[in-house]
Amino acid sequence: MRSYRERGGVLASAADYGAAGQADTLWAIDADLGDPEPAPAGLGVGLVNLGFIKSALRRGAAFWCTAAALGLVAGAGWYTARPPAPQATATVLVPPSTYTGEILDDQAIAQSRTVATAALRNLGSHESATSFLRQYAVTTPTDRVLVITTKAGSATAAVRAANAVASAFLAFQRQLLQVQDRLVAASLQQQVAQSQQHLDSLSAQISRLSGASSAPGHSARLASLRSAHSQAADALAELKLANTQTVASMAVSTATAVQGSRVLDPGAAVPQSRLKGWLTYAVVGLVVGLALGTGIVVIRAVTSDKLRRRDDVARVLGAPVKLSVGRVSDFAGGDPGDPAVADPEIRRIATYLRRTLPEPTSPPGIASLAIVPVDDPHAAALSLVSLATGCSGRGLRVVLADLCSGAPAAHLLGADTPGVHQPTTSAGKVSVVIPEPDDVAPVGPLEHELGAGRPGRASEQLIGVSGSADLLLTLSSLDPAVGAEHLATWTQTAVVMLTAGQSAAERVHSVGEMVRLAGIDQVSAVLVGADATDQSLGVARGRDEPTAPRLRADPLAGDAESASIAGDAAASLPQPG
Repeated sequence: MRSYRERGGVLASAADYGAAGQADTLWAIDADLGDPEPAPAGLGVGLVNLGFIKSALRRGAAFWCTAAALGLVAGAGWYTARPPAPQATATVLVPPSTYTGEILDDQAIAQSRTVATAALRNLGSHESATSFLRQYAVTTPTDRVLVITTKAGSATAAVRAANAVASAFLAFQRQLLQVQDRLVAASLQQQVAQSQQHLDSLSAQISRLSGASSAPGHSARLASLRSAHSQAADALAELKLANTQTVASMAVSTATAVQGSRVLDPGAAVPQSRLKGWLTYAVVGLVVGLALGTGIVVIRAVTSDKLRRRDDVARVLGAPVKLSVGRVSDFAGGDPGDPAVADPEIRRIATYLRRTLPEPTSPPGIASLAIVPVDDPHAAALSLVSLATGCSGRGLRVVLADLCSGAPAAHLLGADTPGVHQPTTSAGKVSVVIPEPDDVAPVGPLEHELGAGRPGRASEQLIGVSGSADLLLTLSSLDPAVGAEHLATWTQTAVVMLTAGQSAAERVHSVGEMVRLAGIDQVSAVLVGADATDQSLGVARGRDEPTAPRLRADPLAGDAESASIAGDAAASLPQPG
């Protein structure tokens, strides 16, 4: 193939392919004028929207419904195997708060290790306080009420624990108030003692000065001390009176707090409905299972590079999707001559393939068609065998070559060993070809059409069988490590079969490129298991410019034919002025 070159704004040919070798200027045909090949890294990129998520959830309905059902069963089973421990509640009334947040202090005190230890002592239990703290909780519905909720192995034990915690809290609160009173009284007494010491010091100084002889300033100093002594005596008297009042007030306050703090409602078992608990656990398990199932389905769909839509397949493959069918069921018995008798989708594929059959080539006067499975050789084998047996039943002489590993199509026709077989079926006579296992790129009966210099040659037996046949059908999976050049020796028409949601974009792209690099121009695709909500058309985006059609090098044409093709193409293009 030749390429366009731009020289001074004028496109000109770089060579003359005329039969006489004259230097006529030709307009070359560019093989790269079309859209650039998509990068493999971005092949599977698609639009993620609400419709995409709905389609993914619809496809994965079986998975997330199963996950939801398992969650429901797990929740119900968990409640049955490990039902919640019996609970009991006790309500404690506390005095009105003297400052904001006092009720929270009481809540923290009730949930302290000190109170838990005292409660365990009341219960006569040797359990650790840390473990016991996990078995009860204290809530504050109002600023005067503490609700103690405990759980234990039995309702009786839970009631005893609730009462023990309430008693321990009240005892600790009473002890705390008494300690606070003693501390305040001691502090007040210390202040009185300090004032008394100051008064005694002043009295001693006055006594010393009263017995001393007269001296300058003696009278003024004595008058000052007597004035200070009088003030100190008055302050001490006031302090004693204030302390007495404070102690009395504290005693009243403490008594009020102690009397006002009491158990409002003794411990009582919390009624529990087993049916309600079972339903609650089951519903929670259902919701969790449903969330996990749908989350997995959506994440898997968003992160997957598997192709599902017809447009995506056509864009990545570079060939139109001319047929899409639903799921194909496995053949599980019946007449091997008609393996798809029970599956209407296989019959649809076989009908399409029959309409796709090209006209026989000359030479050798045989029509050829190849099916290239991307992911499921079995479905392709069923379709190809259905086509072969149908054509054979109409009187055509058919050769079926199974180049796939394991020979699934040949196996359906009763052939298992390498070589050329002619098993007789109820539908007619089909010759089956199985290559040797170590022949990774078997050469077909059309190898002479590739021209000289190509290695390998088909066996005489294969050439003989093909020479008398009307139709050559081939089933061949492709390996990027081997390529597909050998496929051109079996067919000039290829139909790629793939299953929606199973083939990665890079794999599909590689198959399409291998088929085209083999020189096979007539390529189309069949999509199996297509989504019912897929509204895309499946037409390949233009690889070639509409105004400059791309010509491929024809390995069958000589120099004269190449010149004719180039001349015809040049005539269709505008000539330079």
